This record gives sequence, structure tokens and C-alpha cells, in this order.
Amino acid sequence: MVSTGYIVFMTPTSASGFDGNGNPIPVTYASTDKMPCNIRVIDREYKVYAEGQYVQAQYSITVDKRFVPDMVYDKVQLYECEDRLIGTFQIHNRECLRYVNSIKLIV
Repeated sequence: MVSTGYIVFMTPTSASGFDGNGNPIPVTYASTDKMPCNIRVIDREYKVYAEGQYVQAQYSITVDKRFVPDMVYDKVQLYECEDRLIGTFQIHNRECLRYVNSIKLIV
């Protein structure tokens, strides 16, 4: 696999809820170290159904299975090779590529 960037997996460390005044409490996240991955821009129409609406997926990420944590994660941060942050994305689809021992994520 050709590494074109880095990925950071984010897992929630606190549950969302409400404080004593009824105001929402934001979820906090713990992050893993940066791991090499292959980032590819999705250039065709690829819509996923998320949270009651269709959303255009932006990136396809392939990462070696040994770098993927066993914990629950629903967000990732993507970095270019120059360590510039591309953005934080919600994961729409996960797929195991068993013949190449990799995981493919659609964000």
C-alpha cells in the first residue's frame, strides 16, 4: 500500500447528556497516534444515508489492519503527508479487505 497521508482514530471517552441546568454536554474524544494510510478523493457520485439525510462521501481511506485499533471509533482525522490537517470526518462505511489484510473506510 502506498502511504499518501496519515489517519488518527477518535473514540468517545464521555457520553453526551445534559448538565444540571439542562444544557447539552459535548462528547469528548480520545485520539490514537498518527498511522500511515492511503487517502483517495472520491470523484464519482457516492451518496450515503446518514442521520436521516443523504450525504456526499468525500474520501476513501485504506489502512493496514494492524494499525486499526480494536476500540470503538466513529470519527477520524485525516492528515496530508506534510502533517497538514485535512479535516475530521464521520465514518460512513467500513469494509474489510481480507486478501490484502487492510480496512477500507468511507468518510
